[in-house]
This record gives sequence, C-alpha cells and structure tokens, in this order.
Amino acid sequence: RAAARLLCAPRDGEVYRMVRIGSQVWMSENLRFAAEGSWCYNNKADLCKKFGRLYSWTAAVHVDNSFQESSAKAQISSKHRGICPEGWHLPSAAEMNELVAFIGKKNSKRVGPLEAVGTSLKSVHDWNACDTTDAECAVGTNRYGFNAKPAGRRNADGTFDDLGNDAGFWISEESDNPSHAPYWNLYYATDKFWGSYANKKSFGYSVRCIED
Repeated sequence: RAAARLLCAPRDGEVYRMVRIGSQVWMSENLRFAAEGSWCYNNKADLCKKFGRLYSWTAAVHVDNSFQESSAKAQISSKHRGICPEGWHLPSAAEMNELVAFIGKKNSKRVGPLEAVGTSLKSVHDWNACDTTDAECAVGTNRYGFNAKPAGRRNADGTFDDLGNDAGFWISEESDNPSHAPYWNLYYATDKFWGSYANKKSFGYSVRCIED
C-alpha cells in the first residue's frame, strides 16, 4: 500500500490523509467541514474528529434544503463538487463501481483466500466485533488505505444510530423518488460493499471526496 499523502483544506484548515487506489485519489478520512445540515454523532465534537461529520444529502451536494422533497438533477454537474474542498468532488455511482472493480481485481490476484471488497475497505479498528459465525463477517484489513470508519447515521427525526456498526456514503446522484437519494454502505456483520440503498435526503451519512 502506498503511503498516504496529506491535504490541508484552506477554507477551515482541516488536514486529511489521501490515498491513490488505482487511477483514483480518495480522501482516506470522512469529511469534517462544519456546514449547515451536518452533525457530529450524538452532537459530540470528539466523535466528529474521529468519524467525521454526518451530512444530509442536500448539504453534501450543497443545494438548498427545498430539494429534500424535489429533484435537484438540474443542479448537479459532472464531477459535482458539493461540500468537498476545491479540486475534489462527491463520487458518482460510476466512480464507486470503478473503486469496487479495481479492488476486486487486485484481490483476485492475491495468494490465499479471496478477500471481499468490503473487508479491504474497512478500517482495522473501531468496527464492532462480529456477533455471528457467518463466514462473511470479517475483520477489516484497510488493505488499500481507504480506511472506512463506522460513523453510523443521523435519522430524519434527529436521533443517531449504528455508530461502530455501519458506514454510509452519499453519492452525487438522486433516486427516482425525488425525496430519496442513493448511498453506499458497509456493515460490521458482512464483508460486502453495497451500492443498492437509498434513503430520505434528510438523513445524515458520511461524505468521502474524490480528487477531480
């Protein structure tokens, strides 16, 4: 694994590790920019430092809250910056799929048991222990430096859930239902990385930025 490089975001002085995975350069930490429509888990600042902030979809793509119930497709551009620092953008579904394909191909060439993409993406620490004997319940290896943290989520009613269990990442697209948007998910009890979920835009999930 290549050594992580550092990015200092001029707007707030936050410093992020970043890592090249295939042809992509990712932040290897969740975004911590304090924007309207973002929260620390349980409103505790120390958890923001460790896990990053949780953003509504409208905050993540940096559009007005009126788009929580209506389509913002006309507002979304290719390599849509959203809440990311200059020179970075919210990932698209295609970019997430490229990440998965690269890791899947690399893992298939490794000697030994096949490691699932989700296992490779998860951080080594902070995930709750598996409570099942299922073979798919694997400890994260952070093999490529993505360092996915189980930051949990903020529900639409303002409550928080699943710290240590779950990592959700917004992408720049919308669902067919204009009040919902898709996100990608990692869960403590499975080794998969799923991109088939959607939730209300008012929910809070993590943001990972990718370099333009």
